[in-house]
Amino acid sequence: MFLIAVSAWAQFTITTEESKDTIYQRYKRAVGLMTEGSFEKALPALQEITRTYGKDAEIEWGPKFGNIYYHQGVCEAQLGQHGAAVESFRRCYIDFPNDDAHLGNRNFFRAPALVQWAATEQLRGNTADAIKLYGHALEEHEGEINRAEVMVNLAQCLLRTGETDKGRALLMQVIGTESINASSAL
Repeated sequence: MFLIAVSAWAQFTITTEESKDTIYQRYKRAVGLMTEGSFEKALPALQEITRTYGKDAEIEWGPKFGNIYYHQGVCEAQLGQHGAAVESFRRCYIDFPNDDAHLGNRNFFRAPALVQWAATEQLRGNTADAIKLYGHALEEHEGEINRAEVMVNLAQCLLRTGETDKGRALLMQVIGTESINASSAL
């Protein structure tokens, strides 16, 4: 499941009204298109923003610019552009970390970007990379991710690599720790 939100960009402080309209309106329009499932229409707007403003974004915009790379990655993944999606999710996660100096300027999609990066690597058959990324997500982002989902995906990777004992143990841990309401499943 991909998270989509436009409020992350609403807090941008931009020096000119023209820049504000260009970035915020394109972003808002792209997220709206994504919500409608029109990823092929949203992607060019997001790419234009990252191409135009992304070069020095870490310095000029701070962590919140990572949100745009997350959404770009979602579009790329949905359109089967997995190599590009990996790069966008990587940029969101690595290049735009949150820190105490930017409390009002957050990359709200940093942890989800890591999980999507791992899932895309898994989809591409890069199981060893996916295992490392899922492991990092579990270790570093407690409370920010769907832990059970990540554990199941990690277990699938482990099973695929022949680490059946580890994979099964992880699945059993998920089954043992997640409460399942049988009546709601019917």
